[in-house]
Amino acid sequence: DSKIIQHLYDINEGSTFGELALIRNMVRNFTVICKGDSEFLSLSKGEFNSILRKDYEDSWNKRLDFFQKSVYFEKMSEDQKRQMADMSEIREYSNNRVIHGNVPGLTHHVYFIRAGKCEIVKKVGFVRCVSPFLRPDLILQGSKSDKADPKKFLNKPYGRRLRRLTPEDHFLTVLTLTAGEYFGVGEDLTDTSIIAKGKVEIISLNAVTFSLNYTVIQSMRDNRKNLIPSTEELARRFEKNRKWMEYKRKVIDDIVKWRKKTNCATYQDVPEAMLKEPSIPLDLINYKMFH
Repeated sequence: DSKIIQHLYDINEGSTFGELALIRNMVRNFTVICKGDSEFLSLSKGEFNSILRKDYEDSWNKRLDFFQKSVYFEKMSEDQKRQMADMSEIREYSNNRVIHGNVPGLTHHVYFIRAGKCEIVKKVGFVRCVSPFLRPDLILQGSKSDKADPKKFLNKPYGRRLRRLTPEDHFLTVLTLTAGEYFGVGEDLTDTSIIAKGKVEIISLNAVTFSLNYTVIQSMRDNRKNLIPSTEELARRFEKNRKWMEYKRKVIDDIVKWRKKTNCATYQDVPEAMLKEPSIPLDLINYKMFH
């Protein structure tokens, strides 16, 4: 008789295994092999039942409930959804924690937001162009602009000593994901991270679950195909946002400056939407030319 051996997943520090065998009184049909020196905390069935069983079953029921209600798994059988609950776990992340990112394709897990929201943030490389006669500017690295060409920009005959080109990375928010949405299905997340905004509950599902249901994860991946814009599009959005912040700052200054009653104008007179903190470097918004 031949045996088929399949690598399911790696278990890291803080993870557990063997719960299902204890709860369902079944023989384990997998083998755990250490990849290096390891330490384990082992519980007997009695200890597990008295200490952890209720919490584990509550968590398992929450995961099953999520998969049963998810529109992405409507065509899957109840048995398959129970298997997904078996092969997943709930993880909690605090505000601004990086959950997943900087990977080019499918990894060992697919992530679902059970509660809270996350932001997709992409690192975009710019070149800061500083000239004595123009407002500082950020040009996308690799663009064909004359400003981004060191020979053309730095060797102009006027103000040569004051000209500078400096590489500069910015982290741009692409969009916000909310409860019920997912990530990690194979989309290109190079230089891109998923970050928790506030407290977030994530269901981490082992991707091996889809080995017999590849069309499901393929469909989920197709739905995410155009989720993350190109760096060129993000650079255009960045510049559009800069112009909007520049306009808002001008409006605020005009309101305070030209209020008819002397010394009565304050920032309380400015609409709240105009006072939100800019995500654009201030020297790209407030610029006065040298005289």
